Amino acid sequence: MCVRAACKAKTHVRCSEETHTIILTDNGKLAFPNHHNLKVEVTLHCLGGEQLHGCGQVLKAWQNQDRSKVPPALWKKLAKARRQRRQRERLRQLSGGRLH
Repeated sequence: MCVRAACKAKTHVRCSEETHTIILTDNGKLAFPNHHNLKVEVTLHCLGGEQLHGCGQVLKAWQNQDRSKVPPALWKKLAKARRQRRQRERLRQLSGGRLH
């Protein structure tokens, strides 16, 4: 769980009948501290399982680059973090993996 990681942004969404926290960590990843394994929930949904609620909708929308379910305050920071992560990965590839 990434709760202890420094965060660039934090927001709250309604998920089922509760309010959950979504964190954008300094390394540009989303953390969902109220879920043990949200990716499994999204995968099960894609295989015909239960309807996705708040956190699952945000994760799926982010993966599909769909702004409709990502809170606006978070979208801008998420997009910037994604660009920065891609730039770091390109630099690492160009340097032969020597950058940290």
